[in-house]
Amino acid sequence: MVNFCFFPKEKLSRFVFDLYDDDKNGSITVSELEMMVSDICGEGKEDLVAKLMKMLDNDNSLDVSYTEFMKVEKRATTVLAPAFRLQRQLQEKCMGKRFWRKKRKKIKKLLARENCDTLVDYFAKMLEKEMPPPPTFDEDDLDAEEDEGSDEER
Repeated sequence: MVNFCFFPKEKLSRFVFDLYDDDKNGSITVSELEMMVSDICGEGKEDLVAKLMKMLDNDNSLDVSYTEFMKVEKRATTVLAPAFRLQRQLQEKCMGKRFWRKKRKKIKKLLARENCDTLVDYFAKMLEKEMPPPPTFDEDDLDAEEDEGSDEER
């Protein structure tokens, strides 16, 4: 929930798009769009899927790239409006919008300072700093340990 509340609109749009891109090929097929519309807008919206596909699929490839998707979404938030509405409601109910706005600014500064794109990148970077490097073994060291072990067995 925290990540969902922190997402700026562009990242939330990408998150939802990637969520429904089942085969992870960078585009949404008709069946993936049907699932998205059903989950976000409810059942019985087949006519909406057909209209969206006509609006979104500029190159008539029968799938929708993220670029095609965002061109329409920027002009009129069609499919993603419920996701944005849910985000606003969560922010209002959990700590208030002001809290999330302040935290988002603080995190944006932190990510810029640490040269990271996302919080995941930031935490991965912090883990790398705190984790000691894995031990390295020379083959001679391993041979010596095996010899010592065989002496103990005798």
